[in-house]
Order: sequence, then C-alpha cells, then structure tokens
Amino acid sequence: MIALLIAVFWSFTVSALAADTPAIHPLDPLSQAELTAVAATLKAAGHLDDNTRFVFLSLREPDKNAVLKWQPGTTAQREAFAMIKQGSRTFEAVVDLVQPKLVSWNEIKGVQPALLLFDELQNLNAIVRGDSGWQAAMRKRGFDKFDKITCMPFSAGYFGVPEEEGHRLVRAECYDAGAAINYWGRPIEGVVATVDLNQRRVMKLVDTGVVPVPQEPAEYDAKSIATTRAPLNPIVVQEPQGAAFA
Repeated sequence: MIALLIAVFWSFTVSALAADTPAIHPLDPLSQAELTAVAATLKAAGHLDDNTRFVFLSLREPDKNAVLKWQPGTTAQREAFAMIKQGSRTFEAVVDLVQPKLVSWNEIKGVQPALLLFDELQNLNAIVRGDSGWQAAMRKRGFDKFDKITCMPFSAGYFGVPEEEGHRLVRAECYDAGAAINYWGRPIEGVVATVDLNQRRVMKLVDTGVVPVPQEPAEYDAKSIATTRAPLNPIVVQEPQGAAFA
C-alpha cells in the first residue's frame, strides 16, 4: 500500500502541491492535495521507507484566536499531524502545509498504535497457519488443509507479564470458513494463539481440548432462512409545532 502511495507522491513536487491548494477554512479536513503533500514532505525529509505505515493523519487543530480572526480569501495556517508506524517503532510528525516543511518528527518510545493496520490483518493468517503447534492442534480436530481456516485478531489484553512487554500482540481465534459463508458460526474452539505481529510469530498457543465445530446452518440470507418473523409495527414520530429543544 505504501509503495503505491509513494509512486503517486513521486509524480508531484511539494511546491506544486502547495500552489494548487485553494484557500479553505482553517478547520476544514485535509484535502487530497494536502494529504499528498504530507507524504511528499516526509519523503523529502528521509522519513518514509517500505516499513512506513500511516496509522493516523489529520488536521492539527490551529490556535483558536487565529481561527476567529480568519477571513474568507485569506491564507489560513494549516498543519497536519501524523502518527506513523515503522516496524516496531512509533513516530509523531507535524507538517506545515503552507510552506510546506517538516515542523517536528519525534519517536514516541514505549508505545504502539492501537489500530491494527491492513497488512497486519493480512499477515495474521499466514503467521498462524505456518505455526507447527497450531497445525497439530488443527489436525487433532480433523483439519488437514488450512487454507479454508480464517483467523481473526482479538485484544490480547495487558497484564504486566514481563515476557509480553514490547511485543505487538493479538489473540487469534480461528473459524472454519470452508463450511459456511458466515464462518462466525463455525468457531474452532479450544485453540487460542497469541501472535506477535511485529516479529511475525506465535508466542503462545493454548489448546484446552477438542470441541466439535458446530454444523448447524449459520447463514442469515433470505434463501437460507425458511421463515422470517413478521415485520415490526410502524413507528410514527410527529412534532407538528417543531422541536421543543434547542
């Protein structure tokens, strides 16, 4: 994803992007040109690489007095705030969009973004499916092929366990996606893998014993459900004299 973005950024210069940005209200969301300018500025400063992931990118709220003094047609001070993940490291950046230039770039140690990134979700299944202990647990449950098993990330929680410090952990629980479109109705219970997404490995595997995978119908589409309940009675809300609240 980042490689595609960088390819787009290379086709523009920072100065051209700034010149093409129209005058807008100081509190307006970042425009497409401004979003692109942020990445171009960070790239020019040497802060983008193949491991760069934008976790958060938004307008850095300006000073209130400046907002109140702003008049249409005048140039507003515009800055962007970005939270960036590079491997196991987390950075915060502020970019001036009027100049444009990098205002600050700071590593925030001892933290990690709470939001799971798209490629982390993609990598999860490959990590879990490649673990020999997890494979053995699946074979105990009658699964010889793993490509139709889908694993989903859940919070691993924080319990102050020393060996978990500094790791990017999720709790992976898996489902039989080969038996139903709605695989949430086919949980493979009794097996939970604690996965480090940064190191791409299963740190801990809990197997509490074989539990039969449900075989009952799990679909909710109209074709799969023989009968449906009667529709609810209509609700009508009227305020003929307008709302009684401000």
